[in-house]
Amino acid sequence: MNIKQHQLVNILRDKEFANTFELYRELGVSRATLHRYLQELSQKKIIKSVRGGAIFLEKDEDNFPKLSSYESREDPLYEERQRIGKTAVELVSNQESIILGTGRTTFALAKYLRKEKKKISVFTASLSVAYLLRDSSGELTVPGGTSVAEEGYLVGPSSLQSAKEVFAQKIFIGAGGININNGIMNHNSLIVELEKELIKKTKEIILLASHTKFNQLAPYVVIPLNKINTIITTNNISENYLNYFKENNIRLIFA
Repeated sequence: MNIKQHQLVNILRDKEFANTFELYRELGVSRATLHRYLQELSQKKIIKSVRGGAIFLEKDEDNFPKLSSYESREDPLYEERQRIGKTAVELVSNQESIILGTGRTTFALAKYLRKEKKKISVFTASLSVAYLLRDSSGELTVPGGTSVAEEGYLVGPSSLQSAKEVFAQKIFIGAGGININNGIMNHNSLIVELEKELIKKTKEIILLASHTKFNQLAPYVVIPLNKINTIITTNNISENYLNYFKENNIRLIFA
């Protein structure tokens, strides 16, 4: 590797993901040269070039630096999230295009997508999910943007522009709160803005949520509850929600 390639690898090692604009600006090379560097380093399996940027490939398959703290077995809902993720992966078919939103439960789905080596196209603005799927056999697209929240979700004008150009059969989203009157809510306005745009570009909206999210409130509404097509959760759901799902033809799957 030359000096610039070493610099590129160090940038990705520190950030885990960088978009092409960041790399072009920091390295001070032409776009053609950057493209060649990315190709050469991808062939050596040092990095993975994805749409929108590149991801550093950690040699230890089970080691996800910085992002490992995002998922902990000390999380009281860990097992529940894993069950939901394992159930959700059955809804994903090879050759499909899907969008993965933010949240620990969608991260659990990403783990099972990786484990089962699904040949799919994935769009995600979550650095946690992108890093997990960095060596997947399918196509991975990550937008540009500014990283916010502890899970590293890319938001801002660049992400919104990318969202307008994507289309997928399914989107899997999490929730900060679920309420019959208010709908699906989240705590970060920038994440909500992006997920609203992504929801417009898909045929089926699938909500992944632990039982603790029901009857909870968060500051920003993502989408009305009756617009959800499928909900995957556990069986600790109150009667009023069960009746609401039935009345609104929302498919309910218990993990």
